[in-house]
Amino acid sequence: MAATPSAGGARLVQRAPDRAVPARKWQPPHGREVLERLLAALREWEPGGPVISLDEVYQTLEDVLGDDSYLSGPELAKLDARLREHLVQLVPVLRQKAGGSASHEEQRAIGRARRLRERPLPVTHSQARAHVRGLATAVQSILYLLVEATAVEEAAPQQRQSRENGGAA
Repeated sequence: MAATPSAGGARLVQRAPDRAVPARKWQPPHGREVLERLLAALREWEPGGPVISLDEVYQTLEDVLGDDSYLSGPELAKLDARLREHLVQLVPVLRQKAGGSASHEEQRAIGRARRLRERPLPVTHSQARAHVRGLATAVQSILYLLVEATAVEEAAPQQRQSRENGGAA
């Protein structure tokens, strides 16, 4: 075990990961086509800030949730900052998509993201790791809701056209 200083001055103890526990490979929640449509929509949305890079978001999620993700003290602080920035960028997009009628699930995801962003990175390694993973799952939930909203928006005109054509696809 090696000790590493943390941001708060306390020392974090690092230990080698337990390889006896099998880990699942992280997979994006939807297929390539849906994610490309979401990326195109996110690129069009620019409220004066930088364009959101889904590649960066997915790389951060892979770094935190992937098979080979061993989160050391210094990495935790960097990942914490990146995930917070992703939430700052993605939550307004979800709010805009929902308009004034956010679903219960969207409200819950936005509230969870806000609560996690308000908490500082814990000092102990295990608590910091759990916090960073919580931020990652919050980002993943927001992305899932954005993809779902995009799919619903695209399906509505197709369903309307199908009804207008007498139900023929």
